[in-house]
Amino acid sequence: MIRLPISQAAKRKLIDEAWNEAKLRKKASVFKPHPGPQTMFLQHDAFELLYGGAAGGGKSVGLLACATQGAGLKDYAGILFRKTYKQLSEPGGLVERSREFYPSMGARYHGGHWRWVFPTGAQIVMRHLQHTNDRYSYQGAEYSFIGFDQIEQFDEEDYLYLFSRARSRDPRIKARVRTTANPGAAWLLKRYLPWLGTESELEQKRWPRAELGEVLYFIRENEEDVLVEPEHPDALGRTFIAATVYDNPTLMENDPDYIRRLRALPYVERRRLLDSDWHIESSAGNIYKREWIVIAEIEYPVLESAVRAFDFAATEKQTQKDNPDMTATVKMGRGRHGTIWVVDSFQEDTSPAGQQRLLLNYHHSEPREVAFCIPQDPGQAGKKQAVDYANLLQGRVVYTIPRNRDKVFYAGPLSAAFEFDQVRILKAPWNAEFINHLTNFPSVNWHDDIVDAANDCFYALTTWMKGERGWAY
Repeated sequence: MIRLPISQAAKRKLIDEAWNEAKLRKKASVFKPHPGPQTMFLQHDAFELLYGGAAGGGKSVGLLACATQGAGLKDYAGILFRKTYKQLSEPGGLVERSREFYPSMGARYHGGHWRWVFPTGAQIVMRHLQHTNDRYSYQGAEYSFIGFDQIEQFDEEDYLYLFSRARSRDPRIKARVRTTANPGAAWLLKRYLPWLGTESELEQKRWPRAELGEVLYFIRENEEDVLVEPEHPDALGRTFIAATVYDNPTLMENDPDYIRRLRALPYVERRRLLDSDWHIESSAGNIYKREWIVIAEIEYPVLESAVRAFDFAATEKQTQKDNPDMTATVKMGRGRHGTIWVVDSFQEDTSPAGQQRLLLNYHHSEPREVAFCIPQDPGQAGKKQAVDYANLLQGRVVYTIPRNRDKVFYAGPLSAAFEFDQVRILKAPWNAEFINHLTNFPSVNWHDDIVDAANDCFYALTTWMKGERGWAY
């Protein structure tokens, strides 16, 4: 046998890898499931199982542990998905959490391949399904275990396609699909309706109410699930096991304030992540509830800092029947005791030239210590518009806020501030219009220009004006 020479750098790399592996094994602990839902999840033998339904329930660790249950057999292969590779590798992600106990099982991690290899030769790989056709990258592969962490972030088509990869060459290994989720995906609620649906929803489908962990059997016909008897030749078993933060004693002990942070979330997200509400929707009346909004009949408040934000119309009125977006502006300030005050709101239908005139009018009338906030829509055109408008406002602090996520996401901080009584509205003739836009958001029947301006204004006032990062001209 001819031995090829090995470079000093390659030797050093091998030594470093061995040293790091030894340290990991020394630090790693043996996984012990929590009693209750997590243990039930690990012991269940249904083909398809959804676990979780709220934040902090020990879902990811449970999924990692479940994936190792066949690792004692050499032909075993499992795959774990997150939507992106970044989610896999970020702090608290599957890669980091797997390092806590996989080494105690003798597994070695091959970082370049996102793969754990166990002493038997069994493998668990970690992958993503970020783009539309990524599922086809797995054609020809076979996995005894397929796991999705946060399945609500995936498309149903991708999820169902991976069923074709669930197969086993060893009769001792039963192919399984395991998922974790928080509420939020309509297709997932529909798929697990017997466990999650309302009585009226079940009556409409003529499906029974299923207990947690109870297995029901389905076949797929005309892109719809059909409930069948277990003896049906094409039946696949399915079940759901719920878990919340209260089922995770390790988290409750290590970070008892986590529940407080969940309680501080905006209404919709709190209902989903703390209360496991699968039916709450980001619809009109849920983001900004009327009972949260307080109008104060006082003189103009003393403000320690203030921001005026603008939302510029994307469409221009062409005919009398048109109902285009409006140009809107909202002004907020921070009072002496930390209260946020909404002191002005205005909108009008205007052309691009009119937008500039409106901007300059406020520039000349507002004190220079009032910062202005300009939205930056996605793409180069949006960036150019934001810069052009900012250049008109010489001598004033101007923030530009990129808008590259869903509008409901940006509404969260202001919604929470209203709910927790941190915001007041100065009594004025514009109050009714402003409140109507908030309480009807989001809705296809109402424009969101005032709401967008209010959200940007609050964000700039509470984040960037406190010294955190942002763009200022």
